[in-house]
Amino acid sequence: GIVNVIGGVGFDYFLNASHKMKFGLGYNHHRFSPKVEQDYSREIDDTSIDPDSITIGNEVSLYIEDTYTPNDNIQIYGGFNFTHFGVRGAGFNYLQPRIKVSIQPQNDISLSFTGSRMVQFVHLLVNNGLGLPSDLWVPSTDEIEPEISDQFGLTISSNLGYDHVFTIGGFIKKQ
Repeated sequence: GIVNVIGGVGFDYFLNASHKMKFGLGYNHHRFSPKVEQDYSREIDDTSIDPDSITIGNEVSLYIEDTYTPNDNIQIYGGFNFTHFGVRGAGFNYLQPRIKVSIQPQNDISLSFTGSRMVQFVHLLVNNGLGLPSDLWVPSTDEIEPEISDQFGLTISSNLGYDHVFTIGGFIKKQ
C-alpha cells in the first residue's frame, strides 16, 4: 500500500498585460508498506502490515512558469519545476523544464510545439506469476533510480467553421 499526504501553495502574478506568472511550492509525504503478513493459524484471517517494511519518502518541489503573449498570434509558455525526493538517506534533485509555443499564422490555423522533461519517483511493480495480482508501489532509492523521460510534440489545428475544428498532432517520448 501507499499513503500520500499532499500540500502546497501557489501564487499568480501579473507582471503586465503580456506576462502572467505562476510560482509555488508543493510537498508530498509518501508512506510505503509493500509487505503484508497473514496469519492463517487462527479461524479468522488476521492480515497486518509488517512495520519493518514501512518506508517513508518526502518530495518537495518548487515551480515557476510564465505565459508570455507578445501579440494576438504568438503565445509562449515556459516553466521550471525543481524537485527533491528523499528516501532512506538517498536524495535526488531534478530540474524539469517545460515549454509550449503556440503560433497562429492565420485566423483559422494554429501550430503548437511542446517540450518537457518528467521525472517519476514512485514505481509500480506488477507480478502476475502465481495467477494472483500482486502490485507493489516502491520508491526510488539508491538501487532503483527515478525514471526520466523527455517528450516533444507538434500539433496543427484548423478551424473548419460551424464549430468544427480539425486537429492532428504527434509526439515523441524518449526514456
